[in-house]
Amino acid sequence: MTQAIRHCLLLCALSASTLRAQEPAYMQFNSDPLNISPALAGRAGTDLRVLGNARSQWLGKSTMYNTQSITLDGKLREIDEKNYFGIGAMFISDKAMEGLYKSNHYSLNGSYHFALDANGSGLALGIGIVGNNTRVDFSLLTFDRQIGSSGFDLSLPSGESSMRNGTFYTSATAGLMYTFESDNVYFDAGISGYRFATFAKSFYNDPKQVVFPRYSAHAYLSATLSDRLSIQASAMNMIIHKRSIIYAGAMLGIIMAENDPNTLQMLHLGAYYRSSGAIAPSVGYTFGNIDIGLSSDVNISGSAGGSVVNRALELTMAYSLFSDYYRRKVGRYHTPY
Repeated sequence: MTQAIRHCLLLCALSASTLRAQEPAYMQFNSDPLNISPALAGRAGTDLRVLGNARSQWLGKSTMYNTQSITLDGKLREIDEKNYFGIGAMFISDKAMEGLYKSNHYSLNGSYHFALDANGSGLALGIGIVGNNTRVDFSLLTFDRQIGSSGFDLSLPSGESSMRNGTFYTSATAGLMYTFESDNVYFDAGISGYRFATFAKSFYNDPKQVVFPRYSAHAYLSATLSDRLSIQASAMNMIIHKRSIIYAGAMLGIIMAENDPNTLQMLHLGAYYRSSGAIAPSVGYTFGNIDIGLSSDVNISGSAGGSVVNRALELTMAYSLFSDYYRRKVGRYHTPY
């Protein structure tokens, strides 16, 4: 591999994170609550919840960027039926170029939810630890200095001693959220911050290559329209170093069967939008305690090079164990978090 091709290849992998706000973000962002705010830990009205997400994004004709994550959260300790402590953990793995580029994100979060009225409306405060480990496996690369008489010889020195094969950082996260709740309406709005410091992230020891703090504002509304219909709308504004990316989505929920909360069947239809140039039609289904969602990105940028996303598929799954207090609300409105 020539030096020019090598730089181009690495730039493709490393730039994917930068163009996506320097860290992974799903179009169905509500299915990734702890990447929005630590205050959302345990907020789903469940005793326990497990979320899984998978996204495959094609950056070109043959370059694929895969993101998978798993989230576990729930109630840690109940003070009473409306005031409690929540806890949550998240792990996200990014891979590109058949595993040559790997970036792992993690967080451990705690939250406190306290009610301001009898319906459960109130405030939530969350704090946590976040971190990242990014690596490039140079053993999968070949360099021009390794060309011998019979082709590439990996036992020969590459001459690239100045390159590091990994970067790492650990920082903090915090979030504050207000919630309003009634029999037919749920609303929340909050702010959060990730990485309250700037960290170096370069494989060439370049001081200009850094990861900046991230700040977000988010809101979510879910309301009953009729005995069979509900609406969910959400939005998030993510800001990193003066760059703002807006995510928004709306879903219509249609109850297909409601014989029992444990066998509730509900169809979800809608779409998500990202201001960097994509819209994603989405379909989901709820069966009892299981939720499944599928979306596909469509590039709506005005120019061919205006978005890194050529096409992408995203799958989300969730399993929830609901407390008795929230069972009467299951199916009246459906909150992804």
